[in-house]
Formats: sequence, C-alpha cells, structure tokens
Amino acid sequence: MILNTNLVNKLVFLFIITTLVPILISGYITFETSKTTLEKETLDKLETISELKTQRIVENFQVIKDDMIAVASYPDIKKHFPILKSYFGDWNHPEYLKSKKILNEQLIKFESAKSMVIDIMLINEDGKIVYNTNPDHGAKELGLFLPDPDQKAFSEGQKGTYITQIFKNYLENFEPYMLLSTPVYDDDGNYLGLMTFELNMELVFSIVGDSSGLGESGENIIATKTDTGVLFLSPLKTDPDAALNKEIEFGTPFGIAMQHAVRGENFMGSSLNYDGVDVVTVGTYIPMLDWGMVSQIDSSEAFASVVFLEQLNTSLAILFTVLVGIVGFVASKNIANPIIKLNNSAKSATSGDFSQKVSHHGSDELGSFVNSFNEMLEKLKNHEIQQNQYNTKLEELIFQLKQQDKAKSEFASMISHELKTPLTPILSWCQMLQEGIGGKLTEKQQHGIQQIKTNSEKLQKLIQDILDLHKLELNQFSFNTSKFNVKEILVQIAEDFRTDKKEHCPISVDSEEIVMISDNHRISQIVSNFVTNALDFLPANDPKITLSAKAEGDFVRISVKDNGIGISEENQKNLFKKFYQVDTSITRKHGGSGLGLSICKGITEGLGGTIGVSSKVGEGSEFYIKIPKQLVLNSNEFSRSQTDK
Repeated sequence: MILNTNLVNKLVFLFIITTLVPILISGYITFETSKTTLEKETLDKLETISELKTQRIVENFQVIKDDMIAVASYPDIKKHFPILKSYFGDWNHPEYLKSKKILNEQLIKFESAKSMVIDIMLINEDGKIVYNTNPDHGAKELGLFLPDPDQKAFSEGQKGTYITQIFKNYLENFEPYMLLSTPVYDDDGNYLGLMTFELNMELVFSIVGDSSGLGESGENIIATKTDTGVLFLSPLKTDPDAALNKEIEFGTPFGIAMQHAVRGENFMGSSLNYDGVDVVTVGTYIPMLDWGMVSQIDSSEAFASVVFLEQLNTSLAILFTVLVGIVGFVASKNIANPIIKLNNSAKSATSGDFSQKVSHHGSDELGSFVNSFNEMLEKLKNHEIQQNQYNTKLEELIFQLKQQDKAKSEFASMISHELKTPLTPILSWCQMLQEGIGGKLTEKQQHGIQQIKTNSEKLQKLIQDILDLHKLELNQFSFNTSKFNVKEILVQIAEDFRTDKKEHCPISVDSEEIVMISDNHRISQIVSNFVTNALDFLPANDPKITLSAKAEGDFVRISVKDNGIGISEENQKNLFKKFYQVDTSITRKHGGSGLGLSICKGITEGLGGTIGVSSKVGEGSEFYIKIPKQLVLNSNEFSRSQTDK
C-alpha cells in the first residue's frame, strides 16, 4: 500500500513537472522578454529626451557664445572701450556718458533680442566693471569685480571665451546666474579687457523642467561635479530649492546615473535616484558646460504593465498546478509502471547515460511515447558522440591557431631585432664620418656615406612599418591620449619638414583652432606620411602643400592637399591596400614600400575614424582623415593608455 501510494505521488509529481515546467518557463521568458523590451523602449525614449534637452541647451549657449565673439569685434566697442576705462570712477563725465550712449544704442538692442542675456558688461584690466547695459545694475555694479565667487570669468576669460558654472549672485538676491566672458582686442591686436554677458537660468530651467513624455514620476535634472560629489543645478521634483543647495557625495548608492554623468561617463539602466527610489534612468555628459544631464522615470511606473503580467502568470501557474495534479492522480493508477521506468531512464539520461532504454509492450499512446523516448535517447547518444568529436577538433584547431599566432609574433620580433641591430651602428658611423671623426672626406666619399645613411634609414623605416602593420593585424597597436591643439600639431609638422629639407619647402597651414583629446603622436605620424608622399609628386613650377583641420560636429577633418600630378579613380580604389603602388616606375624613382597608407588606415580606424582621398589627374590630391574629437578607449580593441587630460 505504501509502495502504491509512493508511486502515485511520484506520478502526480511527474505530471505536474512535465506539464507545469514548460508553462513556467514560457511565462518566465515572456515576462523577462516583456520587461527587457519595455526597459529598452523606456531607455530609448529617455535617451532621446536627454539628447534633445542637451542639444537645445548646448545650441542656446553656442549661439550666445558665437554672438558674443561677434559683438566683441564691433568697431564701436574697440573705439569706446578705452574711453570708458579712462574715466573709471567718474561715471558722469561727459565723455564717458557720450561713449556709453553710443554703445547702448547697439548693445541694448542686442540684449533685448536674447532672452538669456540680462546684462552686457565691459571689464578693465584690473577685473572691474566699467560699463553695463542694464540700468538696474549700473549703480551697484560699476567699479566692482564680477559677482562670480571664484573670479574665473575674469581670469579664464582673458585666455579665451569662457562660461562659468552656475552660481548664486549676491547682487541679485542670490538667484542662480552664469557669466560668459571673452577678451576684446583693438585693431592692432592689443588687449583692451573683457566683454561679459550676465545670463539668467530661466530658459535652461524651463528646458530641463519640461517633463513631457516622462509620465507622472519622470523628470530631467542637471548637475555639476564638485571636489567631493555632485551638486544639483536645477530644482528637483521633490525639492524645488535643490538648485545649488543639494549635494550627493561620490561613492554613495544614490544618484548613480548623475555620478557617472558629471564625470563624463554615459549611463543607461536602472539605479537609485537622489532619494533612494528605484528608477530607469539615462545619464549624459555635456562637455561644453561640464554638466551632467539625467532623465529618469520611476521603475514602478515604467514597469506597471509588466507587473500586471507577472501577477497574471502567477495566477495561471497556480491554476494549472491544481488541474495537472488532479489529472496526474487519476492517470497514475493506469500508467504507474511505465512512468517509473521512464522516470528512471530520464534520470540516467540527465547524468549523461543515454543507454537505459525503456521496455514496454503495447500499441497505445503510452507505447508510442516509450518508443519515441527510446529513439530520443538514441539520437541524444549519437549527438553527444558527435559533439565530443566536434569539441575535440575545435580544441585542436584553437591550439593550432594560437601556435601560429605565437610563431608569427615571435618571427616578426626576431626579424625586426636581427634587421634593426646592424642598422644602429651603421647609422651612427655614418653620422660620425660626416662629422669628420675619421678625417675630412672627399666629395665622392661624402656622397657615398650619404647614400649608405639614406638607404639605411629607408630600411629602418620599412622594418618599423612591417612591425606596425603586424601590431595592427593583431590589435596590439598602442594609443596614448592627451589634450592638444590640432593647429599647433600641423604647424610643428610643417616646421619639421622645412628644417629637414634645408631648402624651400612649400608647406602652409590653414587650420581652425581645435582642441582634441586623442593620440597626437599617431595623428602626426599619419599627416607626416601624407606630406612625405605629396613632396615626392609636386610640380616643378609653383609647388604647394596645404595642411588643414576643421571641426565637423563631434569629429575633426584633417587633410593634406597638394597640386601634384594627381591619381586616377581606378588607382584610388586600391591606395590603402598593403603593398599597393600606383606605378612601379614612379615608386622606384621616389621610394616607398606600399605600406605607409595601409598603416595610416589602420591607425585611423584605431582612433575611431575614417580615411580617404580626393584627386584628379593633373590637378593634385587631397588625403584626409576624419576622427572623433575625443578618443573613446575600448579595452577590446587595440592597446591603449590614457595620459593626463
């Protein structure tokens, strides 16, 4: 009796498991899929909202910044700024009032057209205000220093256009304001002082405070980084007075998205907000203002439909459990023995033993099931054998590939070492002989030594090119990031070539002032290769090479343009392939291995950019690269390190 009871219990349990598990798995998969899909849709929506908010804020500041630079170059500014400074403190002097009136006619009209600008000020060399457009500010601000607490508007503004962080203006009832400063120069380039815009935050707070598309719990937040944590710059939904008052320390479990954003790191996912509420959030960094932008919505609101689905699945699972239990109890009395055998065989199969087949005599559905089960065991057994064979072959193949990579790397290192070792003393002796260490050389001897040195240097470069190409193929090429001005790099390259050639070198630089965070050494390597190629194919009459760089959104386009012989469209298709040479006779005349442009292509792609050429036969060529202003380090690609930014 006990045996029968145990068998019935086992069969009931088996019925429940066999029927319920697929339902539970299906429900779980449906739930997780729905949750993942909904989370992705929510994050995509938040990302779009955040990007639009960020774009609007940046565009407003960029327009004001561009307008300020234009206003600072007005002829009347240059003319009357010195007069205003000369009557410092004598604000009612006729000459001062006359100059002020002339400037007011232009600047007040400009100020009224810009909703964010509430005052336009001129600052003398001592950092004191000598002129402003806002009549309400004049009496209490003239002759004073700028109201930002750390005076960065003055100190940094002298170096170039500068936007301060939001601060509490003690002259304006401690309301949040910002200052935008730029230097003013006369027509001779002499520094006159600063022009400073005082900006209110109403437009920024309006953009950030618009929570359209974020439901009832959603909001947008801006903040900046302090020495110890995150300082909120805008009001919060639960704390309208949070702007410049509420701060979260780094390392706390709250406001994780904003902690990432203010450090220049993007964030997408679920985390705790500033009040410890679980939210779905997107964090974005705004480089221009050194702000972090976060768009978020409470997880309870975002996943409300998924929670209902989870509850429905739970109810259905309980209902199916009861029904399957009843059916299993009734059916177990008739199929107890076959089920026990199937259960034992299944347990053996889960242990990897597919040889335990079930014997059952009968042509009913259960008999058919047993036969199918036995066939399944046979197929699983064959599949396991095949899988083991495939795994063995795969392991052998992986081992062979690793050995080949190792041998290839060792061969490249050995060859480069063996070839470079004798070149070092050869070049050293050539230099010493040219310097007269062995006595004065004849003209023929000097020519011979120079030929040895030149060809040794070519061989040394070829060896280095082969090593670079090998590293690029193995994703082992190293990059070092730093902050630099592209124009300064181009000017230095041009100067280096003029010095090296020791003759007229027709290289000019036409570049914007662009600051990048990337690998300046690798960029110089690419540009130098372009220049070297261009020098070989210049015309005899009026040769020209122009180095240029210009910003294109988040990218910088750097190019080398010449007026040489040009390249046909057919040859342009293959220029960046390894060992490709446009014309053997030309290449032999000017040298080259056909590796330089291929290496340039690999380096450019490693920097996250693209490379290209534009050329017409007889009109010249332009080789260019287009790379991000800021190199994003990815540990899965190449070998990169980061230096001080």
